[in-house]
Amino acid sequence: MSRDPPLAAHGLDQAQELAEFLANPPSEEGLPVPDLLFSSPFFRCIQTASVTAQKLQIPLKLEHGVQEWYSQVLPDTGLHPRPGHAEQLKQFFPDILDEQYRSTVYASRSGESVSELQARCDLFVDVFVNRIEAEYPNVKTVAIFAHAASVIALGRALTGDKAMEIRAGCATTSFYRRKSPSRLDNATQLEPMTNGTASAPGSASLEQKNTEQQKANNAKSPGGVGCWDCIWNGRADYLALGEERNWGFQDIILNAEGHVISDRGDGRPVKPGDDQPIGLAPGMEIYLTRDDIYSPLKRGTAVPGQNVERAVLSMTAEPSQQTSRPPALQRKASGAMIESRM
Repeated sequence: MSRDPPLAAHGLDQAQELAEFLANPPSEEGLPVPDLLFSSPFFRCIQTASVTAQKLQIPLKLEHGVQEWYSQVLPDTGLHPRPGHAEQLKQFFPDILDEQYRSTVYASRSGESVSELQARCDLFVDVFVNRIEAEYPNVKTVAIFAHAASVIALGRALTGDKAMEIRAGCATTSFYRRKSPSRLDNATQLEPMTNGTASAPGSASLEQKNTEQQKANNAKSPGGVGCWDCIWNGRADYLALGEERNWGFQDIILNAEGHVISDRGDGRPVKPGDDQPIGLAPGMEIYLTRDDIYSPLKRGTAVPGQNVERAVLSMTAEPSQQTSRPPALQRKASGAMIESRM
């Protein structure tokens, strides 16, 4: 796929070092080993994550919500590429990918401004945390393999600090720990979380009741945007050569007007629906706690039984600022690990 080069030999070495660190963290630090692994669906990111997945013997789940950041496309240049799902990519990564998992959020193939990237990651954090609690109630720690820009935006969403200086070097790791309810403003006593799995046929009333309780419990759960402490910021001491190719939003290339430079698409003709799906995936609404819209498109809805990949999402007419994806992001993969201590 265009703009998705594989890792260089040095990147493969870094992936091995990262996997060894995540699977065998220093015992004196009391660090957690991840229970679940998630990766951006871009090839280089899966390559990085697959080494850890093999070492831990944990299936790797592909999540478009943490995919690479692209700027707004120039007119008549096509759209930005979007990787496939596990069933399409398993030929390259046999026996590693979870073919049942479906993404929580989708980025726009038309590109995003910096604020829209942050909105995407805010939406992802808000929904993803509640989804994990519901679908995997015994999970304590997850590792997310993503890209420099999305790792930084995720960190800002988790901490709620949009000005936070987060580093994202190749194969570095940032670690976020959930704040206890007593440390949150207006914290409330948590109630048991309803399992988010679908009910059996014929139990629509039970499913509706569970959905309503799920929303109520999610609203009380102190795990969304701004509810995490940053413990490590771009840790790299486990890498033989240390931190390399550090990137931050201060490295964005701007035009004379101060806007991020726009980018070319894939050069292919654009047909109606080629940009779909975008925003919150159909079926994920039950985990949303805020009245949050991912610009430039509203979160989507689908008729019952409609496949996520074929769902047509509702659009808004909000204009988006012209932005650009810096060339330095094209061959990088970084990681973020989040831990929930209930």
